[in-house]
Order: sequence, then structure tokens, then C-alpha cells
Amino acid sequence: MLRPAHLLACLPLLLPAPLWSQPPVDVERGELRRLTTDDGLPQGFVRDILQDRQGHLWFSTKDGLARSDGYTMTVFRHDDGDSTSISGDHATHLLEDGTGHLWVGIKGRGLDRYDPRRERFTAVRYGEGITPGHYVGIDVLTLGPDGQLWTVSEDKALSVVVTDSAGPPVMRLPSHTYPEFTFPAQVTHAAGDQQGGLWLVTDRSLHRLVLVGAERGMQHEFPLPLPTMDHDARFHGHQLVLEPKRDRMWALLSAFAIAFDVRTGSPIDTLHLPAAHQIHRLGTLDREGMLWYEDKFERSCRLSLRTARCPCSTCAPMGTMPTRTCS
Repeated sequence: MLRPAHLLACLPLLLPAPLWSQPPVDVERGELRRLTTDDGLPQGFVRDILQDRQGHLWFSTKDGLARSDGYTMTVFRHDDGDSTSISGDHATHLLEDGTGHLWVGIKGRGLDRYDPRRERFTAVRYGEGITPGHYVGIDVLTLGPDGQLWTVSEDKALSVVVTDSAGPPVMRLPSHTYPEFTFPAQVTHAAGDQQGGLWLVTDRSLHRLVLVGAERGMQHEFPLPLPTMDHDARFHGHQLVLEPKRDRMWALLSAFAIAFDVRTGSPIDTLHLPAAHQIHRLGTLDREGMLWYEDKFERSCRLSLRTARCPCSTCAPMGTMPTRTCS
């Protein structure tokens, strides 16, 4: 996930017009305006940003979850006297599912589901075998091909959240819900595709499990090189990003990326990155097919996934936007 300055750099591309009553932002020149606590944010450290299907923007911060309709900012905080309030104030990752529910990671607490129609939060419960290592620090939220929510924690623990209209959502061990599959012990990232597959990546391998369709039960594994160490002598796990328009799943391995055909599960292309543009933290894939990420020097970068073996990647210091010029 990109750092707050990098996330806020993307705001001019997303925010409803009334919130930015000033002259239009010149995205081509990388013009940047900041959204601060003066605009209603509860805290200056923004961990994640999401725009829901109604056009509202959600911001997760250390002091509450904020929602903007373009005119006003509403802040959700925990209330000990209200069982339908958010479970904690330190919101982290955000995801909207196919039913319009918002899922919110809560640092030190776990996971909440927000119902926009009833305007209430429901805390996820924990099934047999789930430990604090599965939910105290959720690092990845993603939807599987069958609509179930999958999570990966900072401890590399994989979980699936089972929803039932008769009760609250329950976090379960994947092996309890999908006993026909063999799941890797430690996972760094997960992503679902539109062909029935769930992709899991570890420090050493990539896995594709077919959960839906005629090939249900099929499982593929591909060996991967170990993650590389950055300039601070830290390792950062491999990551995944789906490019749905071209039916590709990309495995991002710091110095290069491998594209897999989601219809066959086979590797079809490799994209090498310059040493100066190695991927550190994954951001998002925008509507133009550009991948936003943070490099090892804490710069925000954009990478074209359509240039195959000749990447177009540009970087800029924190707090500024990358240009469209290819290097």
C-alpha cells in the first residue's frame, strides 16, 4: 500500500467536484492539492482510500474512518455504548464487496463490515483455529471468485470470511471451508480472478486454486525467486495485481513482473523493471491500466503494464505526482 502522501496525490483523479471548489487540477503537469484535517479528515495519516459505488470517498486513518460526499465529511469512531459502531478508531484497509458492503480493517481489533443501507457496523467473529495472528494486523483484503472475502495478515496468515444472512460474518481457516485444497503455510498476497481462480503468493511460490467452475478443485503451483532486500536491509513479499481487461494476473517480484493468463494459469510474459524503479509497496491499478506503487526510495511511481518488455515507468518524490513522460 502506498504511503499517505502518495495516496493523496491521487485524490484529484477521484474526488467529487464540490470538494475541490478551486480551479481544476492539471493532472498532465502533475499539479497536486492536499486534503488535510482542515477539510474534515480526523487525522493526517491516511492509510487507504476507496470510492464506493455511490461515489462516496472513504478514508481510513489512525483516529477514525471518514466518508466524504463531496460537500461534507462524516467521521466514524468507536462508541462503547453503541454495539453498531465501528470496532476501533485505527482504520486500515478498505474494500467494497459485490453487495455494496464496506469491509474495514481495524488495527489491533480485526475486521468490520459496514452496511450502508442500515448505517451500522458488524464485527467479524472468529472460527475454530483462528488466532490473533490472523486478524490483529490485516494487510490484504481481496474478493475471491465466489464472492467470499479473503484476508492476509502481517504475520502472513491467510483467512476466509464466510458470510451468512442469518448471522454475523465469521473468519475461518481456509482448510476448514475448502478442505479439498492444500493451502500454503504463509502467504504474502492474495487475489481472485474472473475465471474462478484464487491466486496466492508466498516468498517462494505462486499458487492458483480453482474455486468456481468446471475445473473446480484444480490447483497449480509455480516456483518463484526469493524477495530481494531493499536499501534498508528489509524484505518485502511478492504481490499480486489483476489486470481484468486483458485477463492477466501479474506477480510483482520487486525487480520484475510475471504475467499469467487467468484462463489457463500459464505464464505468458515477463516485464523487467529498471533497478531504480523496483516495486516496494503496491498501490492500485488505475482505469488507464497504469500501476501505481512506491519504490524502494519512497517515491510514487506509475508503470504501464501494456508495454510488455519495454516498461514505461516514471517516479516522483513523496507528495508529488509522477509525470506521463516515459523514461
